[in-house]
Amino acid sequence: MLIAVLGAFHVIGAPTALPSLTETRIWSDDVYKLEIKTVSTGTGGQIVAGGKAYSSSGVTSGFLALIGADGHVLKILRTAPFVPFEDAIAANGSIWLLGRESPEDGIHESPHNVLQQYNSDGKFAAGISAA
Repeated sequence: MLIAVLGAFHVIGAPTALPSLTETRIWSDDVYKLEIKTVSTGTGGQIVAGGKAYSSSGVTSGFLALIGADGHVLKILRTAPFVPFEDAIAANGSIWLLGRESPEDGIHESPHNVLQQYNSDGKFAAGISAA
């Protein structure tokens, strides 16, 4: 099991009331490697992190982690085949991700960027592809 500690990241624009992120961990039972590619905060102190996870069987998947203002992980969503590399939280709490589609083998990434929107609870709302 891999544990990724967000404390290594400096979150730009973070409110001063953020919890110590050195205590915030993102994990999944079948993950042996996790790449956190992006972290953002919203005006209410909520945090989102996105990136790519690798299973012990070699399958890859994008993920989106929703973290509360108290530093506890609320939800981890699998976004496969989409892998985010940039994120932002809008004033209304909606989450925007910019990334690319990547097959489960993780080798042949799409050359086209994709923009995805999720509501504040992590439910997928819309996706736009540049292809």
